[in-house]
Amino acid sequence: MDMILHKLMLFINGAQEGSTHRNLAIELVKHIDELKDLNIYEIAELCFVSTSTLSRFCRILGYKNFNSFKEALEKSYGFEIDYDKDYLQVKDDIDHGITYMKQIYAHSINDMNEHFQKEKLIELAKQIHEHESIYIFGNIGYQFLAMYLQERLGLFKKIIHVSADILQQDKVASRLKENDLAIVVSPRGSSTVQSITLPFLYKKGAYTVLITQNDHSIYKERYHLLIQIGGTFDNNLGMISFMYFIDQLVMIYYALYHDDLIV
Repeated sequence: MDMILHKLMLFINGAQEGSTHRNLAIELVKHIDELKDLNIYEIAELCFVSTSTLSRFCRILGYKNFNSFKEALEKSYGFEIDYDKDYLQVKDDIDHGITYMKQIYAHSINDMNEHFQKEKLIELAKQIHEHESIYIFGNIGYQFLAMYLQERLGLFKKIIHVSADILQQDKVASRLKENDLAIVVSPRGSSTVQSITLPFLYKKGAYTVLITQNDHSIYKERYHLLIQIGGTFDNNLGMISFMYFIDQLVMIYYALYHDDLIV
């Protein structure tokens, strides 16, 4: 369900206030847990639109038709799949949940500190500084962290290209030119983001970087620079790990290139 929610949130965040598609996206999110059991007529009535408008919106979302949209709903998953059983015990014991979160976050950060690779962070900072065109590709959630890095380095007059819509990353990758810098953020390493972007990266001859928490040796052969950051790549921990990494990168970039900072 996270992919469908991702698509709907893009409309909620980007479409014009009061537009039919934005209102429809809002209603679908409000009733997301009911949709699996409803037909096209019932969903259209629930969302105050015609069946033709609903079908058209499903195609805009990237599905062949309404039935394809329903099939995606059946295959998608929800909040509790993202977290382990200890995390979910917070429903019954908030204090246990708080203690557990403190422990696992501390463990993940400690593991990152043990894997800290200063030389590779410096090398990445240098590559960012030397390249004029920089692209970042990632999974849901991680692209928003990339947008944070985009804003931070914008203060140093660096232009970084990020697609908030992960389903449009192939189009962004197609704009790559030889000697551009392409950074792939993939916690587990074997995600779909690589299958989408790698063909473009090789074809275009870009300098490639993989930032991951998976130290599989195969990635050393695929990328010019591999940075294994440590930490835990469970969904709730991976985001924190990468936020920590980004702040380390920004700190090192500032240390090296503070003269480029916008005054």
